[in-house]
Amino acid sequence: MNYSYHLLSGSELNPLSNFWGPPQPSSGCISASFKIDRCFTTLPDAAWFAALPGAGEHLAPRLLAAFGEDRSRFDNAQQMMCDFGIASVKESSGKKNWSHWRWSCPIFLRQRFVEWANQSRHHCAWAQGYYRMQRAKSNSHPAAMRALVFKGIRSCR
Repeated sequence: MNYSYHLLSGSELNPLSNFWGPPQPSSGCISASFKIDRCFTTLPDAAWFAALPGAGEHLAPRLLAAFGEDRSRFDNAQQMMCDFGIASVKESSGKKNWSHWRWSCPIFLRQRFVEWANQSRHHCAWAQGYYRMQRAKSNSHPAAMRALVFKGIRSCR
Protein backbone atom coordinates (compact mmCIF):
# COMPACT_ATOMS: atom_id res chain seq x y z
CA MET A 1 0.00 0.00 0.00
CA ASN A 2 1.12 3.50 -0.73
CA TYR A 3 0.50 5.94 2.06
CA SER A 4 1.10 9.62 1.58
CA TYR A 5 1.79 11.83 4.55
CA HIS A 6 1.09 15.52 4.75
CA LEU A 7 2.88 17.85 7.15
CA LEU A 8 0.52 20.43 8.59
CA SER A 9 1.44 24.07 8.27
CA GLY A 10 0.88 26.66 10.99
CA SER A 11 -2.50 27.82 9.64
CA GLU A 12 -3.78 24.24 9.49
CA LEU A 13 -2.77 23.63 13.10
CA ASN A 14 -4.55 26.72 14.40
CA PRO A 15 -8.34 26.29 14.25
CA LEU A 16 -8.83 30.05 14.61
CA SER A 17 -6.60 30.95 11.67
CA ASN A 18 -9.60 31.74 9.46
CA PHE A 19 -11.65 33.23 12.28
CA TRP A 20 -11.55 36.80 10.97
CA GLY A 21 -13.39 36.04 7.77
CA PRO A 22 -13.48 33.86 4.70
CA PRO A 23 -10.39 33.53 2.59
CA GLN A 24 -10.10 36.28 0.03
CA PRO A 25 -9.98 35.40 -3.68
CA SER A 26 -6.58 35.58 -5.25
CA SER A 27 -5.72 38.49 -7.49
CA GLY A 28 -5.64 36.09 -10.47
CA CYS A 29 -9.26 35.11 -9.84
CA ILE A 30 -10.35 38.75 -9.64
CA SER A 31 -8.40 39.55 -12.78
CA ALA A 32 -9.99 36.68 -14.73
CA SER A 33 -13.46 37.69 -13.51
CA PHE A 34 -12.83 41.27 -14.64
CA LYS A 35 -11.63 40.08 -18.07
CA ILE A 36 -14.70 37.88 -18.55
CA ASP A 37 -17.02 40.71 -17.55
CA ARG A 38 -15.26 43.18 -19.85
CA CYS A 39 -15.36 40.74 -22.78
CA PHE A 40 -19.00 39.81 -22.11
CA THR A 41 -20.23 43.41 -22.11
CA THR A 42 -18.67 44.06 -25.54
CA LEU A 43 -20.64 41.27 -27.24
CA PRO A 44 -23.83 42.27 -29.12
CA ASP A 45 -26.13 39.80 -27.32
CA ALA A 46 -24.83 40.56 -23.83
CA ALA A 47 -27.78 42.74 -22.83
CA TRP A 48 -30.26 40.06 -23.89
CA PHE A 49 -28.53 37.32 -21.87
CA ALA A 50 -28.04 39.62 -18.88
CA ALA A 51 -31.80 40.32 -18.92
CA LEU A 52 -32.71 36.61 -18.61
CA PRO A 53 -34.39 36.07 -15.24
CA GLY A 54 -31.90 34.67 -12.77
CA ALA A 55 -28.94 34.77 -15.16
CA GLY A 56 -27.01 37.32 -13.14
CA GLU A 57 -23.39 38.27 -13.58
CA HIS A 58 -22.07 34.70 -13.47
CA LEU A 59 -24.56 32.70 -15.53
CA ALA A 60 -25.20 35.25 -18.29
CA PRO A 61 -21.66 34.98 -19.76
CA ARG A 62 -21.81 31.18 -19.48
CA LEU A 63 -25.14 31.05 -21.29
CA LEU A 64 -23.90 33.35 -24.04
CA ALA A 65 -20.81 31.18 -24.46
CA ALA A 66 -23.01 28.08 -24.65
CA PHE A 67 -25.18 29.51 -27.42
CA GLY A 68 -22.29 31.14 -29.26
CA GLU A 69 -22.55 33.96 -31.74
CA ASP A 70 -23.79 31.86 -34.67
CA ARG A 71 -27.16 30.52 -33.61
CA SER A 72 -28.06 29.81 -37.23
CA ARG A 73 -26.23 26.49 -36.80
CA PHE A 74 -29.40 25.25 -35.09
CA ASP A 75 -32.22 24.51 -37.52
CA ASN A 76 -34.80 24.38 -34.74
CA ALA A 77 -35.18 24.29 -30.97
CA GLN A 78 -35.15 20.49 -30.88
CA GLN A 79 -31.73 20.31 -32.54
CA MET A 80 -30.39 22.91 -30.12
CA MET A 81 -31.68 20.94 -27.13
CA CYS A 82 -30.15 17.74 -28.49
CA ASP A 83 -26.77 19.43 -28.92
CA PHE A 84 -26.90 20.81 -25.38
CA GLY A 85 -28.00 17.46 -23.93
CA ILE A 86 -31.32 18.80 -22.66
CA ALA A 87 -33.69 16.84 -24.91
CA SER A 88 -34.56 13.46 -23.50
CA VAL A 89 -33.91 10.18 -25.29
CA LYS A 90 -36.95 7.98 -25.79
CA GLU A 91 -36.50 4.23 -25.74
CA SER A 92 -38.85 1.30 -26.02
CA SER A 93 -38.68 -2.44 -25.70
CA GLY A 94 -41.70 -4.58 -26.32
CA LYS A 95 -44.64 -2.82 -24.69
CA LYS A 96 -42.52 -0.64 -22.41
CA ASN A 97 -41.58 2.96 -23.21
CA TRP A 98 -39.32 5.24 -21.19
CA SER A 99 -37.22 8.33 -21.55
CA HIS A 100 -34.02 9.52 -19.92
CA TRP A 101 -31.37 12.26 -20.14
CA ARG A 102 -28.77 11.97 -22.83
CA TRP A 103 -25.69 10.26 -21.49
CA SER A 104 -23.39 11.26 -24.33
CA CYS A 105 -23.45 15.04 -24.24
CA PRO A 106 -21.45 17.98 -22.89
CA ILE A 107 -22.40 17.61 -19.21
CA PHE A 108 -20.98 20.96 -18.09
CA LEU A 109 -22.92 22.70 -20.84
CA ARG A 110 -26.15 21.00 -19.76
CA GLN A 111 -25.40 21.87 -16.13
CA ARG A 112 -25.30 25.57 -17.04
CA PHE A 113 -28.89 25.39 -18.18
CA VAL A 114 -29.98 23.46 -15.10
CA GLU A 115 -28.35 26.12 -12.88
CA TRP A 116 -30.06 28.87 -14.85
CA ALA A 117 -33.46 27.16 -14.59
CA ASN A 118 -33.00 26.85 -10.83
CA GLN A 119 -32.11 30.53 -10.51
CA SER A 120 -34.91 31.62 -12.85
CA ARG A 121 -37.60 30.13 -10.63
CA HIS A 122 -36.49 32.53 -7.88
CA HIS A 123 -36.72 35.56 -10.21
CA CYS A 124 -39.57 34.75 -12.59
CA ALA A 125 -43.20 34.12 -11.65
CA TRP A 126 -43.77 31.96 -14.74
CA ALA A 127 -40.81 29.69 -13.94
CA GLN A 128 -41.90 29.37 -10.30
CA GLY A 129 -45.45 28.55 -11.38
CA TYR A 130 -44.28 25.95 -13.91
CA TYR A 131 -41.98 24.37 -11.31
CA ARG A 132 -44.84 24.20 -8.77
CA MET A 133 -47.13 22.69 -11.41
CA GLN A 134 -44.55 19.96 -12.08
CA ARG A 135 -44.18 19.29 -8.36
CA ALA A 136 -47.98 19.09 -8.03
CA LYS A 137 -47.89 16.31 -10.64
CA SER A 138 -45.76 14.33 -8.11
CA ASN A 139 -42.55 14.94 -10.06
CA SER A 140 -39.36 14.98 -8.02
CA HIS A 141 -37.26 18.16 -7.81
CA PRO A 142 -34.80 16.89 -10.47
CA ALA A 143 -37.66 15.92 -12.80
CA ALA A 144 -39.32 19.30 -12.31
CA MET A 145 -35.99 21.03 -13.03
CA ARG A 146 -35.52 19.00 -16.23
CA ALA A 147 -39.00 19.99 -17.38
CA LEU A 148 -38.28 23.65 -16.57
CA VAL A 149 -34.99 23.53 -18.50
CA PHE A 150 -36.76 21.93 -21.45
CA LYS A 151 -39.45 24.65 -21.50
CA GLY A 152 -37.10 27.54 -20.68
CA ILE A 153 -34.52 26.79 -23.34
CA ARG A 154 -37.15 26.86 -26.08
CA SER A 155 -37.73 30.55 -25.31
CA CYS A 156 -34.06 31.35 -25.92
CA ARG A 157 -33.93 30.37 -29.57
